[in-house]
Amino acid sequence: MKQIIVLGTPLAFMIISAIIIKYTYDYRLKKKVIESIGIDDITIEIFKSQADNLRYSYIRWGMFFVTLGLGIYTSDLLKYNIYQPVFYSIPCVFVGIGFIVSSIIKKG
Repeated sequence: MKQIIVLGTPLAFMIISAIIIKYTYDYRLKKKVIESIGIDDITIEIFKSQADNLRYSYIRWGMFFVTLGLGIYTSDLLKYNIYQPVFYSIPCVFVGIGFIVSSIIKKG
């Protein structure tokens, strides 16, 4: 288990960083294209609504992975065996709480 964490953590960090950088630059490029070309109001509203939905999607997925990690860490911290059902139920509870929090953030 320790070897997976040692090898997986840098890899996951690099992948997440690359995704964040890619989408940040894509957003900036779309914004510059919209500002440089005189696009009508309907197109601007479509792009803005897509950007808002995408932002909340990132929040939802981020909360999913963070709370999943916290749940697995809590299961490991409480010394549950991997063969016990409670080992998997604790992360599910944490993920459920994460989805509730992300829906509150979206409404809010």
